[in-house]
Amino acid sequence: MRRGIAILGSTGSIGKQAIEVIGLHPDRFFVTALTAHKNAELLFEQVRALRPRLAALTGVERPIQVPDDLSFCEFRFGSKALVDVAREAEGEDVLAAVVGVDFSTDWYEQQIHRLSLSILLLTLLALVVG
Repeated sequence: MRRGIAILGSTGSIGKQAIEVIGLHPDRFFVTALTAHKNAELLFEQVRALRPRLAALTGVERPIQVPDDLSFCEFRFGSKALVDVAREAEGEDVLAAVVGVDFSTDWYEQQIHRLSLSILLLTLLALVVG
């Protein structure tokens, strides 16, 4: 059975490495959501390649023009979008590869069961890059 993973911070180094690891195992994993701070072009490329249903630019407060070919994906904008995507993403796991984020305690407690694969991915990343 394939596991769905939301990647918060997909354009950063850990997020990109997680995508690389997921790409090595398409029979086991798929991406359900992606977020980036401001790197819209890379996020758009990732959405094209991975086809998540949900994506966000968290460092952009006003909506920007999303390319027409990405209409299959719902885009969110602004600082609140990060937690919203984490809450609403389908799938079993959330990899939070972001810094300086204050996730509410309630959200964190609700998501604790989703962290096991994220820890596994981080371990795999350490092996890949280490």
